[in-house]
Amino acid sequence: MPLSAMSNSTRVSHVVIQRSSANVSIFTGRPPCICSRQYAHPAHGRIPALGPRHGEAVRPTCCSAFGCHVSRQRVTFEVRNARQNVNTAVACSMLYITQVIDLDRSEMARMPLPSDTRRLTRSLARDEVYRALHGWIVDGTLAPGEQLRDAELAELLGVSRTPVREALLRLDDEGLVETQRNRWTRVAPITAADAHRHFPIVWALERLALELREGQPTASELERLRALNAQLAAALQRGDAPAAQSANDAWHELLIAGCPNAEVRAILAEQRARLRRFARLYFGGSTLAEQALQEHGRVIDLLERGERAAAAAALEDHLKQTYQRQLCQLATLGLATPTEASAPCLPQ
Repeated sequence: MPLSAMSNSTRVSHVVIQRSSANVSIFTGRPPCICSRQYAHPAHGRIPALGPRHGEAVRPTCCSAFGCHVSRQRVTFEVRNARQNVNTAVACSMLYITQVIDLDRSEMARMPLPSDTRRLTRSLARDEVYRALHGWIVDGTLAPGEQLRDAELAELLGVSRTPVREALLRLDDEGLVETQRNRWTRVAPITAADAHRHFPIVWALERLALELREGQPTASELERLRALNAQLAAALQRGDAPAAQSANDAWHELLIAGCPNAEVRAILAEQRARLRRFARLYFGGSTLAEQALQEHGRVIDLLERGERAAAAAALEDHLKQTYQRQLCQLATLGLATPTEASAPCLPQ
């Protein structure tokens, strides 16, 4: 549980939590839920105050005022300094929380993660954790607003917290999660503002990538483009959003694969990753997506006739139309107001 979930001053039996801007201090007196004992401070010797021993893990079982979170946590304390306070009802020593460990995860509300997830080897951890979390966010397993707890994710995937935190930072950079320092990390909401930011980059760079392509597409490449478009049509027909998105991504990737500028391809890959949640909604519940089939077909026809400049312009137009259709989808789902779902990047 994040320390921020505790109030600034919470009195529980004889336990008072006071949070300053720098530290969280716990003052303990004679709580009935902790055995009466003395504890040793490394610098000051034995202190005649009651509470947990140095480094000892205790559970505040009777502290119901903490709510369901802290009462199910085991807290490890480290003594930094100690003093007696004879002027208050609580004879206390100053303790600083150094670690919070889950006592019984089965009692806590768990994230809706797949139960059949395979545990990862250490060498694969960094990239595999990222791909797993990215996939769960894109496909909706982890819904917008879902809080992400690194300890639970690490336990599920069989890794330490380090690769999980690295993956969450990467996803934060991509706009798929959002973080408030020392409080929470959660799946970012899907907003029209994200579409406004990223779609113009995609349509401009995909057109550029096709214009920069070295040579005309081969007959086998054109055949593959048509096959992928047919796969997209079949997936839309049976309502298979993941397959539709996969076929669509493969179509666009093949189209720009001949671009010699690796930077353009890398930026496009990053920007398209930021838009995948929009695409999943788009292919999962909108009949408007079927219009993409005709637009893809026109691009292929122009390439087959050797009209690459016209094909690049048609590709840009296709992506602009997709942008407008996905904004319409957001408004239909109640994820954007009509004003937010307008297309400010396009001429009105």
